[in-house]
Amino acid sequence: MARQGMLLKAGLAAAVAFVTACVSASDNAVEIEETQSVSSSSPDPGLPPGTTVVPLPQFEHQPRTVAIPNQVGSLRGEILGRGSEAIVIINGGPGLNSAFVTRLHQGMARSLPGRRIVRYDQRGLGGSTPTTADQNTITGAVDDVESIRRFLGVTKIHLVGQSFGGFVAGAYASTHPRNVASLAFVDPLPPLPADSPFTTQGFDAINAYYDGLLAQGILEPGRDDDPPGVGWNRIIGVYFANPLVVPVEITAPSTVPVSAVGDAVDADYQANGAPLVANLDRVRVPVLVIGGGSSGFGPTFAQGAMAALAAAHPKLVVIPGAGHLPWFDKPAETFGALRAFFDGCAPGK
Repeated sequence: MARQGMLLKAGLAAAVAFVTACVSASDNAVEIEETQSVSSSSPDPGLPPGTTVVPLPQFEHQPRTVAIPNQVGSLRGEILGRGSEAIVIINGGPGLNSAFVTRLHQGMARSLPGRRIVRYDQRGLGGSTPTTADQNTITGAVDDVESIRRFLGVTKIHLVGQSFGGFVAGAYASTHPRNVASLAFVDPLPPLPADSPFTTQGFDAINAYYDGLLAQGILEPGRDDDPPGVGWNRIIGVYFANPLVVPVEITAPSTVPVSAVGDAVDADYQANGAPLVANLDRVRVPVLVIGGGSSGFGPTFAQGAMAALAAAHPKLVVIPGAGHLPWFDKPAETFGALRAFFDGCAPGK
């Protein structure tokens, strides 16, 4: 996500060139049900006046909840679908549970039948085992992906890294290259050192975009006495193409940053993350990078992921009119790109 730590703070004007890998940029998107058409105004504290909160639809399938053993206890996971291939979603943050990727999880399961699609609460968050301060590290986040692979019983795992999860996915591929079948990034934090120009320019862009929304009176500034959930609700509009239309699952109380976890992982990422992505130039698996054409982070996050995985000849798909969570703003295009990639480029061999 953006910087508030690593969590939060321009509009994207520059076009980003497409790079062709396994499928062309003209491939048709897979049409899925638009959930934005069912919406309601919300009085949730902290949301700016006029905000429309889009409820979750009724999902056809309910996930299987599992406890995945890891080094500090267990991770709470949810699995949709069955099959020999496993695709694991690593959500953004750090410091956020996986509730806000519910639509991504469900949409992928619907678009990619015959696979197991997994989301999980990262260590110390949601239904996963609480952590101590010294356990909240970027290395721990990477180790947990390996714990998930072993739990699922697959030799190679497909990863979908969203926002900060993009760095974790890249770090896992760099440190466990033989265990990765493919990598898909969704408006990712680039798997590069924290001081990379791609990274710093992206954070500069979203901070400038956020300041602009405040100046226009679209979003409202926080107050020192805001409870965490209220403060979170004030800023979430920055992640969407329309800052006043947001999905219910990212609003408090469904999703609230846990600063004790997020700040610690963010600090460790900045201090110790670089060696974890040092070997990405050796990775040779199919790679997809999805960028939101209206993401507040601008084009450089997606460009950075492309640069980091250049040796793997990644494919870039920029979705016009999509923000940082493109599956909400543009679901058909997002799931169409993911389906084309996994069907055509990632056979799990």
